[in-house]
Amino acid sequence: RQDFGNALTQARLAFQYGDLADNNNLRLVSLIRQGNVFFALKRPLQCAQKYQEAIQYSENSSPLLLGQAYIGLAEAQARMGLTQEAQHSQGLALDTFPSDPEDDPQYDYTHFNHFTLANFHGLMYLQLEQPQKAWQVFMQVEKIIPQGLVPQHVELLSRQATTALELGDLEQTCAYLEAATSAALELGSDLRFSENSETYLLAQTKWPQEKRIKALAELFQR
Repeated sequence: RQDFGNALTQARLAFQYGDLADNNNLRLVSLIRQGNVFFALKRPLQCAQKYQEAIQYSENSSPLLLGQAYIGLAEAQARMGLTQEAQHSQGLALDTFPSDPEDDPQYDYTHFNHFTLANFHGLMYLQLEQPQKAWQVFMQVEKIIPQGLVPQHVELLSRQATTALELGDLEQTCAYLEAATSAALELGSDLRFSENSETYLLAQTKWPQEKRIKALAELFQR
């Protein structure tokens, strides 16, 4: 619902409880959540700082959580233009993330899985201006996530719309943007709707005279 202030408060409180429990996994995941909030707020410096803090609690920690921290850091570093650092963090993420996330003991209180790894992986490529690689990542993960009106599929549609725009593919941009926005509205996701609105504005700038772009305007009149 984009209540980022409350989200950050709760994540910080979770860290305090992790400290009380002296549990590195709880510390790590609460810092990842804080990083996620700064990711949504488009504050890459603070985002990277939280992921770096999380990685400091790697001793005896879950590969699932640590791998997620590394790939989140890779995206933030790419957003800051730190190409080599992003590629290094990406490599650590791919080496660390378990092949079967659901078997990790910490899985039950996270939503981290192959989609979350691919999501940040693809976003990293977009930040590095490599949309074709991002497209390949997103199309590959599409094969293994649930279809229909579920949050991860709705998020993937938004990523595919953005990537199609970066590739300069008008038809794909319109198709995915329409599907992503309709799904976001049905799901009631303000965050995805906002992301799609931003993509639509960029598409309008790129193709100001295209009828298919103009026809999508009705989706954003709410």
